[in-house]
Amino acid sequence: MATFKSYVFSEIGVTEATVYAPSEKSIVIGLAIANIYGSVMPITIRLFKSGGATVNIAKSRRIESGTYVDLMAGNKLVIESGDVLKAFAGDVDAFDLSISVLEGVA
Repeated sequence: MATFKSYVFSEIGVTEATVYAPSEKSIVIGLAIANIYGSVMPITIRLFKSGGATVNIAKSRRIESGTYVDLMAGNKLVIESGDVLKAFAGDVDAFDLSISVLEGVA
């Protein structure tokens, strides 16, 4: 049975952080990123597929200080078991991130 889940990560910085690694097929329905840094800052979100391919969901996406962006905004992203979603920013402790998913889809 599919279930809705949400995960939050604070202070995403220059070290690439795993923000989602499902154990079963899932659908990402929300990916909100808030800039908590003092100025405009870039963030990169990458999907590493289990087969070896890497896809940029957002590459050096610049977000204004004190604002947020929902990268999914009406879109959906299917992520399978073995895939990994990672994020990193242009400086330390620059972004908070919230991801909403529907886990266990067939």
